[in-house]
Amino acid sequence: MKCIQKWFLVLLLTSLSYLAKCQENNENFKFQLKGTSNNNNNNKNDDNEKIVNRIQFLEWLFGLTSEKEEESTTSKPVDLAQCKPCSCGITNKKIRIVGGKPTQVNQYPWMALLMYNRKFYCGGSLINSRYILTAAHCVDGFSKQKITAHLLEHDRSIDTESTVIERKIEKVIRHSGYNDRTFNNDIALLKMDKEVTLDDTLRPVCLPVKGKSFSHYDGLVTGWGVKSQGGVTSPILQEVTVPIMSNAECKKTKYGSRRITDNMLCAGFPEGKKDACQGDSGGPLHVVNGTVHSIVGVVSWGEGCARPDYPGVYSRVNRYITWITKNTRDACPCSVKQLTVLSTVADSVAPSVMDMTASNSPSTNENAVVTTEESAGTVASPTELDLKPDSESGTASNESASSSSDSSATTTAPDTMEKL
Repeated sequence: MKCIQKWFLVLLLTSLSYLAKCQENNENFKFQLKGTSNNNNNNKNDDNEKIVNRIQFLEWLFGLTSEKEEESTTSKPVDLAQCKPCSCGITNKKIRIVGGKPTQVNQYPWMALLMYNRKFYCGGSLINSRYILTAAHCVDGFSKQKITAHLLEHDRSIDTESTVIERKIEKVIRHSGYNDRTFNNDIALLKMDKEVTLDDTLRPVCLPVKGKSFSHYDGLVTGWGVKSQGGVTSPILQEVTVPIMSNAECKKTKYGSRRITDNMLCAGFPEGKKDACQGDSGGPLHVVNGTVHSIVGVVSWGEGCARPDYPGVYSRVNRYITWITKNTRDACPCSVKQLTVLSTVADSVAPSVMDMTASNSPSTNENAVVTTEESAGTVASPTELDLKPDSESGTASNESASSSSDSSATTTAPDTMEKL
Protein backbone atom coordinates (compact mmCIF):
# COMPACT_ATOMS: atom_id res chain seq x y z
CA MET A 1 0.00 0.00 0.00
CA LYS A 2 2.85 2.39 0.85
CA CYS A 3 4.43 1.69 -2.53
CA ILE A 4 1.19 2.62 -4.27
CA GLN A 5 0.95 5.85 -2.28
CA LYS A 6 4.54 6.77 -3.11
CA TRP A 7 3.98 5.98 -6.78
CA PHE A 8 0.88 8.17 -6.81
CA LEU A 9 2.69 11.09 -5.15
CA VAL A 10 5.53 10.83 -7.66
CA LEU A 11 3.00 10.83 -10.50
CA LEU A 12 1.18 13.83 -9.04
CA LEU A 13 4.33 15.89 -8.50
CA THR A 14 5.69 15.00 -11.92
CA SER A 15 2.41 15.93 -13.56
CA LEU A 16 2.18 19.26 -11.74
CA SER A 17 5.78 20.04 -12.67
CA TYR A 18 5.00 19.27 -16.29
CA LEU A 19 1.94 21.50 -16.17
CA ALA A 20 3.97 24.42 -14.81
CA LYS A 21 6.61 23.92 -17.48
CA CYS A 22 4.00 23.86 -20.22
CA GLN A 23 2.45 27.07 -18.92
CA GLU A 24 5.83 28.80 -18.85
CA ASN A 25 6.58 27.72 -22.40
CA ASN A 26 3.14 28.78 -23.62
CA GLU A 27 2.55 25.42 -25.24
CA ASN A 28 0.48 22.23 -24.86
CA PHE A 29 -1.42 22.82 -21.62
CA LYS A 30 -2.02 26.47 -22.30
CA PHE A 31 -5.78 26.80 -22.73
CA GLN A 32 -7.01 29.13 -25.45
CA LEU A 33 -8.67 32.23 -24.01
CA LYS A 34 -9.14 35.11 -26.40
CA GLY A 35 -10.49 38.66 -26.17
CA THR A 36 -10.09 42.15 -27.59
CA SER A 37 -6.65 43.73 -27.92
CA ASN A 38 -5.14 46.89 -29.36
CA ASN A 39 -1.39 46.39 -29.13
CA ASN A 40 1.40 43.94 -29.65
CA ASN A 41 2.80 43.12 -26.20
CA ASN A 42 4.07 39.60 -25.60
CA ASN A 43 3.93 38.74 -21.91
CA LYS A 44 2.73 35.81 -19.80
CA ASN A 45 -0.96 34.94 -19.63
CA ASP A 46 -3.23 36.42 -16.99
CA ASP A 47 -3.94 34.70 -13.66
CA ASN A 48 -7.47 33.83 -14.76
CA GLU A 49 -6.09 31.58 -17.49
CA LYS A 50 -3.68 29.84 -15.10
CA ILE A 51 -6.49 29.10 -12.65
CA VAL A 52 -8.63 27.51 -15.36
CA ASN A 53 -5.62 25.54 -16.61
CA ARG A 54 -4.92 24.06 -13.19
CA ILE A 55 -8.59 23.26 -12.55
CA GLN A 56 -8.91 21.49 -15.88
CA PHE A 57 -5.65 19.57 -15.45
CA LEU A 58 -6.32 18.45 -11.88
CA GLU A 59 -9.83 17.32 -12.76
CA TRP A 60 -8.41 15.34 -15.64
CA LEU A 61 -5.72 13.88 -13.37
CA PHE A 62 -8.19 12.66 -10.76
CA GLY A 63 -10.74 11.48 -13.30
CA LEU A 64 -13.38 14.03 -12.35
CA THR A 65 -14.23 14.87 -15.95
CA SER A 66 -14.68 11.39 -17.29
CA GLU A 67 -18.09 12.22 -18.69
CA LYS A 68 -18.30 12.74 -22.43
CA GLU A 69 -20.04 15.55 -24.21
CA GLU A 70 -23.37 14.35 -25.50
CA GLU A 71 -23.43 13.27 -29.10
CA SER A 72 -24.92 15.59 -31.66
CA THR A 73 -28.51 14.47 -32.27
CA THR A 74 -31.50 15.66 -34.24
CA SER A 75 -33.76 17.27 -31.65
CA LYS A 76 -37.55 17.20 -31.73
CA PRO A 77 -38.94 20.34 -33.42
CA VAL A 78 -40.47 22.97 -31.18
CA ASP A 79 -44.14 23.85 -31.60
CA LEU A 80 -43.86 27.21 -33.34
CA ALA A 81 -47.38 28.11 -32.26
CA GLN A 82 -46.03 28.31 -28.71
CA CYS A 83 -43.21 30.68 -29.68
CA LYS A 84 -43.65 34.42 -29.28
CA PRO A 85 -42.53 36.72 -32.12
CA CYS A 86 -39.01 38.04 -31.66
CA SER A 87 -36.23 39.65 -33.67
CA CYS A 88 -32.56 38.70 -33.86
CA GLY A 89 -29.40 40.74 -34.22
CA ILE A 90 -30.72 44.15 -33.11
CA THR A 91 -28.57 46.03 -30.61
CA ASN A 92 -29.89 48.26 -27.88
CA LYS A 93 -27.83 51.24 -28.98
CA LYS A 94 -28.00 53.07 -32.30
CA ILE A 95 -24.45 54.40 -32.49
CA ARG A 96 -21.58 51.97 -31.98
CA ILE A 97 -18.30 52.72 -30.20
CA VAL A 98 -15.41 51.06 -32.06
CA GLY A 99 -11.68 50.58 -31.57
CA GLY A 100 -11.58 48.44 -28.45
CA LYS A 101 -13.66 50.78 -26.29
CA PRO A 102 -16.29 49.79 -23.73
CA THR A 103 -19.81 49.07 -24.91
CA GLN A 104 -23.02 50.50 -23.48
CA VAL A 105 -25.01 48.49 -20.95
CA ASN A 106 -26.83 45.65 -22.74
CA GLN A 107 -25.71 46.96 -26.13
CA TYR A 108 -25.26 43.42 -27.45
CA PRO A 109 -28.13 41.53 -25.79
CA TRP A 110 -27.03 38.11 -27.07
CA MET A 111 -23.64 38.13 -25.36
CA ALA A 112 -23.08 35.22 -22.98
CA LEU A 113 -20.40 35.16 -20.31
CA LEU A 114 -19.38 31.61 -19.42
CA MET A 115 -18.21 30.75 -15.92
CA TYR A 116 -16.36 27.64 -14.76
CA ASN A 117 -16.33 27.05 -11.02
CA ARG A 118 -17.69 30.61 -10.72
CA LYS A 119 -14.74 32.09 -12.64
CA PHE A 120 -15.02 33.72 -16.07
CA TYR A 121 -13.23 31.73 -18.74
CA CYS A 122 -15.01 32.00 -22.13
CA GLY A 123 -17.61 33.86 -24.14
CA GLY A 124 -20.59 32.75 -26.18
CA SER A 125 -23.59 33.96 -28.17
CA LEU A 126 -27.29 33.37 -27.57
CA ILE A 127 -28.79 32.10 -30.86
CA ASN A 128 -32.34 31.25 -29.71
CA SER A 129 -34.39 30.76 -26.56
CA ARG A 130 -32.38 27.80 -25.28
CA TYR A 131 -28.94 27.57 -26.91
CA ILE A 132 -25.60 29.34 -26.75
CA LEU A 133 -23.01 29.04 -29.53
CA THR A 134 -19.39 28.85 -28.37
CA ALA A 135 -16.05 27.22 -29.18
CA ALA A 136 -15.45 23.49 -28.76
CA HIS A 137 -12.25 24.12 -26.82
CA CYS A 138 -14.35 25.96 -24.22
CA VAL A 139 -16.13 22.70 -23.36
CA ASP A 140 -13.55 20.04 -24.22
CA GLY A 141 -12.61 18.27 -20.99
CA PHE A 142 -14.80 20.49 -18.82
CA SER A 143 -17.61 19.24 -16.61
CA LYS A 144 -20.95 20.71 -17.69
CA GLN A 145 -22.11 20.72 -14.06
CA LYS A 146 -19.53 23.42 -13.33
CA ILE A 147 -20.34 25.63 -16.32
CA THR A 148 -22.86 28.46 -15.92
CA ALA A 149 -23.95 31.06 -18.45
CA HIS A 150 -24.58 34.71 -17.61
CA LEU A 151 -26.81 36.69 -19.99
CA LEU A 152 -27.30 40.49 -19.96
CA GLU A 153 -23.94 40.86 -18.22
CA HIS A 154 -22.00 44.08 -18.84
CA ASP A 155 -19.66 44.96 -15.98
CA ARG A 156 -18.51 41.83 -14.16
CA SER A 157 -17.30 43.89 -11.21
CA ILE A 158 -20.73 45.38 -10.42
CA ASP A 159 -23.69 43.29 -9.30
CA THR A 160 -26.32 46.03 -9.43
CA GLU A 161 -25.69 47.56 -12.86
CA SER A 162 -27.90 45.16 -14.82
CA THR A 163 -30.26 42.27 -14.12
CA VAL A 164 -28.17 39.25 -15.04
CA ILE A 165 -29.84 36.01 -16.09
CA GLU A 166 -27.95 32.94 -14.92
CA ARG A 167 -28.46 29.49 -16.38
CA LYS A 168 -26.92 26.11 -15.72
CA ILE A 169 -26.00 23.88 -18.64
CA GLU A 170 -28.20 20.87 -19.34
CA LYS A 171 -26.41 19.59 -22.41
CA VAL A 172 -23.12 20.13 -24.23
CA ILE A 173 -22.97 19.41 -27.96
CA ARG A 174 -19.41 19.56 -29.19
CA HIS A 175 -18.85 19.12 -32.92
CA SER A 176 -17.82 15.52 -33.50
CA GLY A 177 -15.09 16.59 -35.90
CA TYR A 178 -13.32 18.89 -33.43
CA ASN A 179 -9.54 18.48 -33.45
CA ASP A 180 -7.83 19.83 -30.34
CA ARG A 181 -4.48 19.96 -32.12
CA THR A 182 -5.50 21.90 -35.22
CA PHE A 183 -8.67 23.59 -33.84
CA ASN A 184 -10.58 22.46 -36.92
CA ASN A 185 -14.35 22.39 -36.26
CA ASP A 186 -13.83 24.41 -33.07
CA ILE A 187 -17.53 24.93 -32.43
CA ALA A 188 -20.03 23.78 -29.80
CA LEU A 189 -23.55 24.35 -28.49
CA LEU A 190 -24.64 24.74 -24.88
CA LYS A 191 -28.25 23.92 -24.04
CA MET A 192 -29.38 25.88 -21.00
CA ASP A 193 -31.35 24.11 -18.29
CA LYS A 194 -34.28 26.51 -18.76
CA GLU A 195 -35.55 28.63 -21.61
CA VAL A 196 -35.08 32.38 -21.55
CA THR A 197 -37.77 34.86 -22.54
CA LEU A 198 -36.81 36.70 -25.72
CA ASP A 199 -37.90 40.34 -25.88
CA ASP A 200 -36.52 43.82 -26.54
CA THR A 201 -34.09 43.39 -23.66
CA LEU A 202 -32.79 39.92 -24.45
CA ARG A 203 -32.34 39.02 -28.12
CA PRO A 204 -30.34 36.36 -29.95
CA VAL A 205 -27.81 37.13 -32.65
CA CYS A 206 -28.72 36.20 -36.24
CA LEU A 207 -27.09 33.30 -38.03
CA PRO A 208 -25.38 34.10 -41.36
CA VAL A 209 -26.35 32.98 -44.83
CA LYS A 210 -24.55 30.00 -46.30
CA GLY A 211 -21.97 30.33 -49.04
CA LYS A 212 -20.62 33.80 -48.19
CA SER A 213 -16.92 34.33 -47.60
CA PHE A 214 -17.41 37.74 -45.90
CA SER A 215 -13.92 38.67 -47.07
CA HIS A 216 -13.17 42.41 -46.88
CA TYR A 217 -16.15 43.04 -44.61
CA ASP A 218 -15.62 44.81 -41.29
CA GLY A 219 -15.88 42.30 -38.48
CA LEU A 220 -16.97 43.30 -34.99
CA VAL A 221 -15.59 41.30 -32.05
CA THR A 222 -17.13 41.63 -28.59
CA GLY A 223 -15.94 40.18 -25.31
CA TRP A 224 -14.50 40.58 -21.82
CA GLY A 225 -10.98 39.60 -22.82
CA VAL A 226 -7.69 41.29 -22.09
CA LYS A 227 -6.83 44.56 -23.78
CA SER A 228 -3.22 43.56 -24.36
CA GLN A 229 -1.28 40.32 -24.43
CA GLY A 230 -0.41 39.35 -20.88
CA GLY A 231 -2.91 41.79 -19.39
CA VAL A 232 -5.90 41.07 -17.19
CA THR A 233 -9.39 40.40 -18.47
CA SER A 234 -11.72 43.37 -18.74
CA PRO A 235 -14.60 43.63 -16.26
CA ILE A 236 -16.59 45.57 -18.88
CA LEU A 237 -17.73 44.18 -22.23
CA GLN A 238 -15.45 45.52 -24.97
CA GLU A 239 -15.70 45.72 -28.75
CA VAL A 240 -13.18 46.06 -31.53
CA THR A 241 -13.50 46.23 -35.32
CA VAL A 242 -11.17 44.18 -37.52
CA PRO A 243 -11.19 43.57 -41.30
CA ILE A 244 -12.10 40.07 -42.46
CA MET A 245 -9.71 38.62 -45.02
CA SER A 246 -10.20 35.86 -47.56
CA ASN A 247 -8.86 32.40 -46.81
CA ALA A 248 -6.48 32.78 -49.74
CA GLU A 249 -5.06 35.92 -48.11
CA CYS A 250 -4.88 34.28 -44.69
CA LYS A 251 -2.92 31.33 -46.07
CA LYS A 252 -0.30 33.82 -47.27
CA THR A 253 0.30 35.07 -43.73
CA LYS A 254 2.86 33.49 -41.41
CA TYR A 255 0.32 30.77 -40.60
CA GLY A 256 0.90 29.25 -44.01
CA SER A 257 -1.54 27.21 -46.06
CA ARG A 258 -1.61 24.08 -43.88
CA ARG A 259 -2.88 25.64 -40.68
CA ILE A 260 -5.90 27.47 -42.11
CA THR A 261 -8.78 25.16 -43.02
CA ASP A 262 -11.93 25.86 -44.98
CA ASN A 263 -13.85 25.80 -41.68
CA MET A 264 -11.87 28.81 -40.42
CA LEU A 265 -12.10 32.54 -41.02
CA CYS A 266 -9.34 35.10 -40.44
CA ALA A 267 -9.69 38.72 -39.39
CA GLY A 268 -7.12 41.33 -38.47
CA PHE A 269 -4.78 44.04 -39.71
CA PRO A 270 -1.54 43.09 -41.52
CA GLU A 271 0.45 45.19 -39.06
CA GLY A 272 -1.36 43.77 -36.02
CA LYS A 273 -2.87 46.84 -34.38
CA LYS A 274 -6.14 45.26 -33.13
CA ASP A 275 -7.12 41.67 -32.51
CA ALA A 276 -8.94 39.14 -30.39
CA CYS A 277 -6.76 38.06 -27.47
CA GLN A 278 -6.83 36.05 -24.23
CA GLY A 279 -10.09 35.95 -22.32
CA ASP A 280 -12.82 35.62 -24.89
CA SER A 281 -12.64 32.34 -26.76
CA GLY A 282 -16.07 31.28 -27.94
CA GLY A 283 -17.27 34.85 -28.38
CA PRO A 284 -18.72 36.27 -31.62
CA LEU A 285 -17.29 37.93 -34.69
CA HIS A 286 -20.16 39.84 -36.32
CA VAL A 287 -20.92 41.49 -39.62
CA VAL A 288 -23.49 44.27 -39.60
CA ASN A 289 -26.14 44.69 -42.29
CA GLY A 290 -27.91 47.97 -41.61
CA THR A 291 -28.83 47.47 -37.96
CA VAL A 292 -28.82 43.68 -38.03
CA HIS A 293 -25.88 41.73 -36.59
CA SER A 294 -25.02 38.22 -37.78
CA ILE A 295 -22.42 35.98 -36.17
CA VAL A 296 -19.99 34.91 -38.89
CA GLY A 297 -17.19 33.66 -36.65
CA VAL A 298 -16.53 32.14 -33.24
CA VAL A 299 -13.28 33.24 -31.57
CA SER A 300 -10.96 30.24 -31.82
CA TRP A 301 -7.16 30.63 -31.90
CA GLY A 302 -4.17 32.69 -32.98
CA GLU A 303 -0.48 33.39 -32.39
CA GLY A 304 -0.22 35.90 -29.59
CA CYS A 305 -2.32 39.06 -29.71
CA ALA A 306 -2.34 41.61 -32.52
CA ARG A 307 0.99 40.37 -33.85
CA PRO A 308 1.91 41.49 -37.38
CA ASP A 309 1.00 38.93 -40.05
CA TYR A 310 -0.83 36.76 -37.49
CA PRO A 311 -4.55 37.57 -37.76
CA GLY A 312 -7.11 36.18 -35.34
CA VAL A 313 -8.63 32.88 -36.45
CA TYR A 314 -12.33 32.09 -36.02
CA SER A 315 -14.60 29.14 -36.71
CA ARG A 316 -16.56 29.94 -39.88
CA VAL A 317 -20.18 29.76 -38.68
CA ASN A 318 -21.88 29.47 -42.05
CA ARG A 319 -20.13 26.13 -42.58
CA TYR A 320 -22.23 24.78 -39.70
CA ILE A 321 -25.73 26.15 -40.30
CA THR A 322 -27.29 22.74 -40.87
CA TRP A 323 -25.47 21.28 -37.86
CA ILE A 324 -26.66 24.18 -35.69
CA THR A 325 -30.29 24.15 -36.81
CA LYS A 326 -30.70 20.38 -36.57
CA ASN A 327 -29.34 20.40 -33.03
CA THR A 328 -31.44 23.34 -31.82
CA ARG A 329 -34.85 22.46 -33.28
CA ASP A 330 -36.36 22.24 -29.80
CA ALA A 331 -35.92 25.98 -29.19
CA CYS A 332 -37.87 28.99 -30.41
CA PRO A 333 -36.09 30.83 -33.24
CA CYS A 334 -36.23 34.53 -34.05
CA SER A 335 -36.61 36.30 -37.38
CA VAL A 336 -34.88 39.28 -38.95
CA LYS A 337 -36.78 42.49 -38.28
CA GLN A 338 -34.97 44.78 -40.69
CA LEU A 339 -32.92 44.12 -43.82
CA THR A 340 -30.94 46.80 -45.61
CA VAL A 341 -28.24 46.67 -48.26
CA LEU A 342 -24.59 47.24 -47.41
CA SER A 343 -23.54 50.08 -49.67
CA THR A 344 -19.80 49.52 -49.18
CA VAL A 345 -19.77 45.91 -50.32
CA ALA A 346 -20.71 44.89 -53.84
CA ASP A 347 -21.77 41.37 -52.94
CA SER A 348 -23.87 42.29 -49.92
CA VAL A 349 -25.14 39.77 -47.43
CA ALA A 350 -28.26 39.91 -45.29
CA PRO A 351 -28.65 37.98 -42.04
CA SER A 352 -30.74 35.00 -42.97
CA VAL A 353 -34.22 34.56 -41.57
CA MET A 354 -34.32 31.35 -43.59
CA ASP A 355 -31.34 29.98 -41.73
CA MET A 356 -32.85 31.02 -38.43
CA THR A 357 -36.04 29.08 -39.14
CA ALA A 358 -34.67 26.20 -41.18
CA SER A 359 -34.25 24.19 -37.99
CA ASN A 360 -38.02 23.77 -37.87
CA SER A 361 -38.07 21.90 -41.17
CA PRO A 362 -38.30 18.13 -40.73
CA SER A 363 -35.22 16.11 -41.59
CA THR A 364 -35.38 13.33 -44.14
CA ASN A 365 -33.95 11.05 -41.48
CA GLU A 366 -34.90 11.97 -37.94
CA ASN A 367 -32.37 9.52 -36.51
CA ALA A 368 -29.43 10.81 -38.52
CA VAL A 369 -26.59 12.52 -36.71
CA VAL A 370 -25.56 15.49 -38.80
CA THR A 371 -21.91 16.40 -38.42
CA THR A 372 -21.28 18.11 -41.73
CA GLU A 373 -22.58 21.04 -43.71
CA GLU A 374 -21.70 19.32 -46.96
CA SER A 375 -23.90 16.32 -46.21
CA ALA A 376 -27.05 18.28 -45.53
CA GLY A 377 -26.98 21.80 -46.90
CA THR A 378 -26.14 24.09 -49.75
CA VAL A 379 -22.42 24.05 -50.45
CA ALA A 380 -20.64 27.18 -51.57
CA SER A 381 -18.37 26.99 -54.56
CA PRO A 382 -14.58 27.16 -54.10
CA THR A 383 -14.66 30.61 -55.70
CA GLU A 384 -17.19 31.94 -53.18
CA LEU A 385 -15.28 30.74 -50.14
CA ASP A 386 -11.84 31.31 -51.67
CA LEU A 387 -11.11 27.61 -51.29
CA LYS A 388 -8.22 25.99 -53.10
CA PRO A 389 -7.66 22.34 -54.04
CA ASP A 390 -6.01 20.27 -51.34
CA SER A 391 -2.28 20.20 -52.09
CA GLU A 392 -2.00 16.53 -51.16
CA SER A 393 -5.16 15.06 -52.61
CA GLY A 394 -5.51 17.46 -55.53
CA THR A 395 -9.25 17.89 -54.93
CA ALA A 396 -11.19 20.74 -53.43
CA SER A 397 -12.42 20.04 -49.92
CA ASN A 398 -15.99 21.07 -50.74
CA GLU A 399 -16.00 19.56 -54.22
CA SER A 400 -18.90 17.22 -53.54
CA ALA A 401 -21.90 17.66 -51.29
CA SER A 402 -21.68 14.05 -50.21
CA SER A 403 -17.96 13.47 -50.24
CA SER A 404 -16.75 14.43 -46.77
CA SER A 405 -17.51 16.02 -43.42
CA ASP A 406 -16.36 19.33 -41.89
CA SER A 407 -13.57 17.59 -40.08
CA SER A 408 -11.92 16.34 -43.24
CA ALA A 409 -12.34 19.54 -45.19
CA THR A 410 -8.68 20.48 -45.24
CA THR A 411 -5.15 19.52 -44.35
CA THR A 412 -4.03 19.39 -40.74
CA ALA A 413 -1.68 21.74 -38.95
CA PRO A 414 1.89 20.80 -38.05
CA ASP A 415 2.60 19.36 -34.61
CA THR A 416 4.46 22.51 -33.56
CA MET A 417 1.34 24.66 -33.78
CA GLU A 418 1.17 27.01 -30.81
CA LYS A 419 -1.99 26.90 -28.74
CA LEU A 420 -3.04 30.14 -27.16
